[in-house]
Amino acid sequence: MPAAVVYLAAAGLAARTWPGLALWPARGWDGAFHDVLAGRVLRAAVRTAPLAVPSGLAVAGLAWRRRIYRVQAGLSGRSATAPVVFDARQQRRESATARGRVAVPETVPLLDRRGRIVMGATIRAVGRRWQPMLAVAPEAMGRHQVIIGASGSGKTNLMMRSWAGWYAAAWAAYLAGTGPRPLLVVLDCKGGPDARAKAQRARRLLHGTGAVRVAVWPDQAAVSLWALPPRELAVTLFQMIESGNGPAAFYADVTQAVLSLAVTAQAGPPAGAADFLARLDAGWLADAWAGHPAGLAAVTAAAPHLAETRLRYRTLLQRLGPALDGPGTLADADAWYFILEGTREQSVAEAQAMAITELVAHAATAPGTEPRVILLACDDYSAVSGRVPLWQLYERGRSLGVGV
Repeated sequence: MPAAVVYLAAAGLAARTWPGLALWPARGWDGAFHDVLAGRVLRAAVRTAPLAVPSGLAVAGLAWRRRIYRVQAGLSGRSATAPVVFDARQQRRESATARGRVAVPETVPLLDRRGRIVMGATIRAVGRRWQPMLAVAPEAMGRHQVIIGASGSGKTNLMMRSWAGWYAAAWAAYLAGTGPRPLLVVLDCKGGPDARAKAQRARRLLHGTGAVRVAVWPDQAAVSLWALPPRELAVTLFQMIESGNGPAAFYADVTQAVLSLAVTAQAGPPAGAADFLARLDAGWLADAWAGHPAGLAAVTAAAPHLAETRLRYRTLLQRLGPALDGPGTLADADAWYFILEGTREQSVAEAQAMAITELVAHAATAPGTEPRVILLACDDYSAVSGRVPLWQLYERGRSLGVGV
């Protein structure tokens, strides 16, 4: 097109009249015809190319656009499946182009020039203008996401890129004084050797974005479940045990009452698992609630079931492992990578996930602590979603201002 514009401008200056300009292309083509007859092929191409090439491309583009429309609408093709075959071929070509772009890391940075998170190369766009890269504002991460795809399709890679980009953007805002310090919490719910490899990869990636300490749980770091406020701690401990329905509801009520007595006593919340188990004793509870008639009455009523409750919680805490027995809080690191063995021990992983999400909730709402902007990322959450469905996790995050 620039060549055509320059050609027509030169023709206008040479012809000096509108009729002369209109006849200029015809004279050029006539002269090119004689040039070809005389063997001056290059000169003939120079005369005709400025208009012939754009015109040919325009005609070909219109014809190709019409073909695409006819194939997609089912008006063309040798069979009824022609639109499907055509679309599949276009998808393969567009996917190959996107993969080639992603293969060059410099072309797909974590953040673009406007500070948005670059998710990756775009294959197709729906409802918006197509761009080579898909970029979203960091604030959009607070509206929650879900990534869906078959095994091996790249879900984990996309999620790693999204949370690393979020951390880079949040860290830049923190350094600029326009936002609180970020806290990233990752739950790898499948576990196994692959989870350890992903944890090390995530650690290297996050170190590059500004995260100083990336803690890997339970292999290299621990947190304390007992840092929760007493009432929240009692509720969490109760929810971590399967209570059942029907006649079992009576024992569930007894268990909840015993936990409330043990955790909310005037001596303060338990300092650890050993302290908590020691409190599930009739003598200790009677001394702790001396002078409180209602509390003593509850201790007397629950005394026949204390041994069963202590046995259940001793078994639970042993299965959960020492990594929830501290010391440590989420505030001790810039990012946490929690490895839950959801494939091998689903019930244990579900209880661990419940405890960790409560610790995240406490970090988001605890008074007197440094405010943090928090993102909770769960990989293969379906492995632990039996006790806490995904929609409940989203709603909990929305009420706390935590991106999920």
